[in-house]
Amino acid sequence: MTGDATPPLRQSAGVFAAISRIRQNATHFTTSFFATPEQTQGWLDEGVLSCAESSGCLLVFRRDRDFQHLCHVADSLESLSEALATLALPAGGGAAYTADLVGRLEQTAPVAGVYQEHGFRTLTTLFRMFRLAGSAVMDYQPDPEVVFAEPADVPMIAAFFDRLLNRFVDQIPDRAQFLTSAEQRAILLIRRGAEPGGVLLFENVGLTTLLRYWYVDERFWHDGIGGRLIRTFLHLSGGSKRILLWVIADNADAIAKYRHYGFAKENLVDQIMFKRWRNE
Repeated sequence: MTGDATPPLRQSAGVFAAISRIRQNATHFTTSFFATPEQTQGWLDEGVLSCAESSGCLLVFRRDRDFQHLCHVADSLESLSEALATLALPAGGGAAYTADLVGRLEQTAPVAGVYQEHGFRTLTTLFRMFRLAGSAVMDYQPDPEVVFAEPADVPMIAAFFDRLLNRFVDQIPDRAQFLTSAEQRAILLIRRGAEPGGVLLFENVGLTTLLRYWYVDERFWHDGIGGRLIRTFLHLSGGSKRILLWVIADNADAIAKYRHYGFAKENLVDQIMFKRWRNE
């Protein structure tokens, strides 16, 4: 296939053409790349996305702060292993890789084994929970303290998440993503003085709502802020067919809270693999 016939990998069309080629010849297709063409092109335009194509495998790298998100598209576990064997210290910046392997545990375990053969370890495992639209809704009363974050609140909210979250696990949004969420009225906020007391960030995708982050400053854990935020969120999500979220598998306290608000566990996991590079 000539260069004129194939869009280059600096365009999303080129990335998805490569994925199509790999899928067509697959004996045991496996992928951890689920971005849309629009997301992919946005990352390419920002200069944070790069690709490496080898026989039967495409590795996709997305720079984030001081590390790289690694995704794969492979026609077999053998092709994936051969591609991972070529990894070196990221040239685009960052001294670590993370890889999210999403699927049923019996699907992700063999893929995780290949990553482990090449120096990755399991950092943590998340599982997905869901709540159907027909579930009983807690009594809701309008709460004047629960407000939508404004674009001017983005620096404060970004600092809040940077302080509370694990950048390798939580896929913290960048400032532009926070700004988009604020403009879409998808960030709920309770203030405590000039700081957030609690923040809930969600995303609507068709008839599905994703509950992405729900955090309360530890100083206000016993003030009822978390409950007020999520009751408002559930009220706002009344038109959704279902609500989805991810939770760390061994976070019993968070799981109990989600069950209290009508969420149930699904048989879907996100096994987060991690490799840190050190100069020898």
